[in-house]
Amino acid sequence: MPATPDDDTAGSPAGPAAVSSSGVAGTGLAVTFSPGYGLASGGIPGVPPSTVSGQLTLTPQAPAVLPGLATQRYLTASNASVGSTVQTFINGTTVSVKIVAAVSSFPTVSGGGGALIVDLGSLQAVLAAAGWNPRR
Repeated sequence: MPATPDDDTAGSPAGPAAVSSSGVAGTGLAVTFSPGYGLASGGIPGVPPSTVSGQLTLTPQAPAVLPGLATQRYLTASNASVGSTVQTFINGTTVSVKIVAAVSSFPTVSGGGGALIVDLGSLQAVLAAAGWNPRR
C-alpha cells in the first residue's frame, strides 16, 4: 500500500499495515493481512533502526445459543424438554444451549444424570469469544 501525503509514513522507509476480508463459500471469511514494512528509529545517531513486531489475534464469531442434544436422563434431571434453552457453566463461562433433540443414549455417556451434547467447534467459539484461552 503506497504512502500518501496525508500518511505519517510519507517520505519515510515505512508502510502502513492493512487488513482486508471477504466472504467465502458457507459461513467462512477470508482474511488477508499485510504487516506493512518499516523500521523503528532509536533516535540515537549512529545506532541503526530496529525491526517492529506485533501480534494479530482472530476470534471466531460465536453463536448466542448453541444447539444441543440431551439424553433422556438429562431432561429428567434438569426438568427440561426438547425446545428448552438451558444455561450451563463451562470453565466459569455461562453457555446457553437450546435442546433440539433428545436421545435415549449417547456413546461415551455413562453418568446417571445424563448429558448435554454440543458441537465442539461451536463451543470453542463461544469460549474464545468470552476470553477463555485453552490450556496447552
